[in-house]
Amino acid sequence: IDESASCLSLAAIEIANKGAEAGCNLYLAMQTFADLAARLGSQDVARQALGNLNNMLAFRSIDRDTQQYIAEMFGMGSVQQVKHGITGHIDDHVPDFSAGYTRQLSETEVERIPLHVLSELPDCQYFASLGGRIYKGRVPILIPERPQPQGRPAMAAAAGS
Repeated sequence: IDESASCLSLAAIEIANKGAEAGCNLYLAMQTFADLAARLGSQDVARQALGNLNNMLAFRSIDRDTQQYIAEMFGMGSVQQVKHGITGHIDDHVPDFSAGYTRQLSETEVERIPLHVLSELPDCQYFASLGGRIYKGRVPILIPERPQPQGRPAMAAAAGS
């Protein structure tokens, strides 16, 4: 359902929720989280409705509420950082030398998808949560072959030889 925020109702969401057991698939496409919240009457009901969906593809979004919802759905991830340090000391009076090496590993929790990245995605690129896995992808652009003009191909080949 394209522009699904303009036609969804609580009954349709109930059918979608129960329809998965019967093998029915529902694909929803919408522009903003706010559109769905306005249609269903509140953000809580909109979150409940979206919570019944198993997978998500998120293309570029400039709406802040939508970006926040998407970032919440993709959650947090950890980033590891390694710092290395080398020290050395030479005493001028005595031929004495000392050195040291340090290595420090730190881990920080960050958003898997920062909000600003969602507004900067190039055309046809997306983040996806499919079956519990997270992907970054691009929809391929397929250009159909153009039919060859009807004409005299034998003459064209002869003219070039």
